[in-house]
Amino acid sequence: MGKAAYRSRIKRQKFFSALTKNNPARFATAWEMRIQSWLYEIKKTKDCDDSVKELIFSIVDTAMSILTACGPDIYKKYAQRTYNLLCNECCNTVSSIIDQRLYKLSNFESLKYNSKKGRGPYGL
Repeated sequence: MGKAAYRSRIKRQKFFSALTKNNPARFATAWEMRIQSWLYEIKKTKDCDDSVKELIFSIVDTAMSILTACGPDIYKKYAQRTYNLLCNECCNTVSSIIDQRLYKLSNFESLKYNSKKGRGPYGL
């Protein structure tokens, strides 16, 4: 991580920590906007070079460290949803780069399709 990126991360942590103390309602709005920004950033990594793709899960680490800096109450309230959203999008993006069949939330449709064709559940 470069010096500017490190400063930006620290500045973001201070911003969200201050919001938790001063204006919790605004924290929820700002956090949701930040999550959407991270989701967009993750989605656009498909078109980037390999050095960027290697850092895709660092976005999840950054989000969780910001929540940790905001205190235990905020972490408990927002950590699970944040982790699920960002990690799901990271896994989805990585699988679309490598092979889309690697990450499916549910393979029920493929099982149903294969059963209509008279095949077993694994397409054999």
